[in-house]
Amino acid sequence: ADSPQRWTVVLDQVLSELCQHSPHRKLLLLLDELPYMLQRFAADGCPGDALLLLDCLRAARQKYAGLRMIFAGSIGLHHVLRELRQQTLASEPVNDMPAVEIRGLEPAAGCLL
Repeated sequence: ADSPQRWTVVLDQVLSELCQHSPHRKLLLLLDELPYMLQRFAADGCPGDALLLLDCLRAARQKYAGLRMIFAGSIGLHHVLRELRQQTLASEPVNDMPAVEIRGLEPAAGCLL
């Protein structure tokens, strides 16, 4: 059986290969509904896995200069992190990323799409 953290090694290998494939280009990793997934980890009794994933992604951002990440979701990541911290798991895995709130389009702007 695989170690519970085996996926962390695979994640790093995939990101390493992607970043090495095009070293002079930026790689954008867009994770939609990431907060929901982290919330599900916690609800399923694995809050440590939620923070481990965020810590692995942070380590990748620091390791690979061309790697950029966007975390999106209908649930604010800050809400999920607050819930995880209430379970005595102290972590600041996204304090190197600016938080940007994207509001809905005004009706006129939506019509232009």
